[in-house]
Amino acid sequence: MYIVSGTSIIVNGLLHLIDSYLYQGTVYINGDVTVDGTWDGGSSVYNITGNGPQTITGTGTSFTSGQVTVNNTGIASLGSDTTITKLTIASGGTFNLDGHNFTVTNFINNGTLQLHGGETVIEPTHGAGSTIEYNDTGASHTIKDWTYKSLKVNATGQIYTMGVTETLTENLTVSAGTFDVNDQILTINGNSIINGGTMKTGIDVITFGNAGDDSVTISGGELQIESDNPTSDIVKNAGTWTNTTSTITYNAGSAITSPVLSTLAPYSNLKINSSGSTYSLNSTLTVGNNFTLANGTFDTTAVIVTRYQVGSSVYINGGTFQARGSTITVALTGIHQAAVCVCHFYVQLTGTGTVKTPGVWETVYFYNISCASETCTTTMLSHLSVANKLILGAGNLTDGARNIYYLLKGC
Repeated sequence: MYIVSGTSIIVNGLLHLIDSYLYQGTVYINGDVTVDGTWDGGSSVYNITGNGPQTITGTGTSFTSGQVTVNNTGIASLGSDTTITKLTIASGGTFNLDGHNFTVTNFINNGTLQLHGGETVIEPTHGAGSTIEYNDTGASHTIKDWTYKSLKVNATGQIYTMGVTETLTENLTVSAGTFDVNDQILTINGNSIINGGTMKTGIDVITFGNAGDDSVTISGGELQIESDNPTSDIVKNAGTWTNTTSTITYNAGSAITSPVLSTLAPYSNLKINSSGSTYSLNSTLTVGNNFTLANGTFDTTAVIVTRYQVGSSVYINGGTFQARGSTITVALTGIHQAAVCVCHFYVQLTGTGTVKTPGVWETVYFYNISCASETCTTTMLSHLSVANKLILGAGNLTDGARNIYYLLKGC
């Protein structure tokens, strides 16, 4: 079959191709494609241009010639193992392997290529602005050792692991699932977005951005800093670092002594969870929402936990919070003043959590303090101001300082 050169056919429904050929012209495909047998595309151009889901499937699906271009606003997915001699994903187009092997000779990606990670497929030529998106929700994988422009992990419940050093010449996005750098070196020469998934740094060097106009945005996800030397391993060249409704967790796998990185401030939620480790501060720190000490020691010289929204709290459910010479303010700055009364902020000690103020210059201002279990001990060697109520439950309160006073004020 021939199409007159310079003319086209538009197919809005199913295009079913059966052991034949088509030469010249252009076919615009807005629906699904089924190929039974071998289809000789000749010199024709096939543009997949749908604005919704499209599936390419069939028995022995094969385009032995002809140019296939994915230029859609929806997603075109393989429904079976497929051979296409020449395929280009146009800028703005999305092509999903969806777990199926893909045999291709000339493969160019200027848009988004989605895959599970276990498929057999050659590396495409990556155009500027292109993205490789890993999206399997049924199994975990090691990402392919490709030369990426932008990389996206969008795989609810699954883990994508790096196997070798990678450099992203553009951007990183973690939207769902876990991206485990796995103790490899990762360089991101553009923007980084963690907006629902988890990124685990491992213990080698992670470089965020290579210019002042690059940005890091963590919103709704988690960055786990597993580094054994965060000061040298976490490199921030990006000019903008934003944390909103997100958590940064320091969770080294071995016992270390390290500062909490002030370069990543302000923090939205901060968690310390590394048994045997001591994390300290080298400057005043602001945490917008919750601070949680799960394991290890948090040793501070200056910390301000500032209330930005209802629910800001300090949870000490393991480890030691060592105040030293700091002023620690939970909830609004100045919450200890009698004129201020906000009922939703508290410090909760559970398990073997301990607050220590071992010097004589410290003032720790708490709104509510709750000691919920028998093994929970709060040792105050300076003075403690409780602006609302002191709840001990079955726990113990030990006061070793002189001039202790409690301002018990209800709302």
